[in-house]
Amino acid sequence: MHSSTSSSNDDVYIRMLPDAANWRRILSCTIAVTIVGIGCTEYYARSQNYPVLFETSPDLWATQWFRFEAAEDDQTVIVGASRNKFGVLIDLWEEETGTRPIMLAWPASSPLPVLNLISERESYRGTIICGIAPSFSFASPENPQQRWIHDNLKTMEILRFSLSYYISTPVRRFLKHRLLSLNTCAFSPIFNLRDGLQLENRKGTRVPMQPVFWANQREDLQDDYLESAASDEHIMEQIREMWRRIMLEQVFFGAAKMDQLVAEYVQAVRKIEEKGGRVIFVRHPSSDDFLDFEQKHYPRQLFFDRLVNETGCFGIHFEDYPEISNYKCPEWSHLTPDDARDYTQKIIKIISKHTPDAI
Repeated sequence: MHSSTSSSNDDVYIRMLPDAANWRRILSCTIAVTIVGIGCTEYYARSQNYPVLFETSPDLWATQWFRFEAAEDDQTVIVGASRNKFGVLIDLWEEETGTRPIMLAWPASSPLPVLNLISERESYRGTIICGIAPSFSFASPENPQQRWIHDNLKTMEILRFSLSYYISTPVRRFLKHRLLSLNTCAFSPIFNLRDGLQLENRKGTRVPMQPVFWANQREDLQDDYLESAASDEHIMEQIREMWRRIMLEQVFFGAAKMDQLVAEYVQAVRKIEEKGGRVIFVRHPSSDDFLDFEQKHYPRQLFFDRLVNETGCFGIHFEDYPEISNYKCPEWSHLTPDDARDYTQKIIKIISKHTPDAI
């Protein structure tokens, strides 16, 4: 039988393998360059006082939820959107009250999904500080930002049985707290290139959701401004541009159906109160264009006041208390670290005066 392979040597391709005789030298050079690169980056990070930063990811929220599940039945919990994460300082809360809250707030999120989840806890009897950011707390479920907290809840149930999660979480914690060069926002080429070029958005286009490096998120979900961010008008204006885009989306999708939404809040609150727990609603400060937007599209009488009245919970609205009514948010929505410290102390005093058992 004749082979179908051509007998011509010109049709045969012989791949030349690289000479592996110097593989040890190549490996050594690679390791040396990597160590030097990481070392220089780490030196720069420490000289610039870069913070330990944990990226915003559902598994970070899930870790805090698992801490809540393992905590005492009277654990204080903070839920809501990012104004909680910037405005209520859990370290200071612990100093002032002796109790350290667990932060379960998440950017651009309604507190209701987490309230519902907590209400299903059989013996929970603690205090829930429920932050209200009107355009997020009362947003239509069709709004894409409303999916973010639901993604966390789904991820949490998956991670509960994930071996890789239980292995990677302590490894990440160990490395993050020892290598500041793992601050991805500070050393990401994309972040640095975009910030360095400072390209303007084209007119008539939707502003992309691309946060700049302006704030830091800790492992416990506490957020704060970077040291110089609040005074950097270029950075603040980029954040305001994102808020403008979000406001346009919120106008497009509109508010939730309040009869149904308030009924769901009432149901969750009743379940919590039946077991001895309590919910305190807090309308955190905002300012300038964001505050104007909220007052126009989410007037407090129809939204915050109605929620407080129908649930029967204690409610704190920043406009009702002179001591917390005059904060200025540099990017319209979040308190600076100094203001947050003052604000947290005053919130604790207000709660202690009206519902002392909650502290």
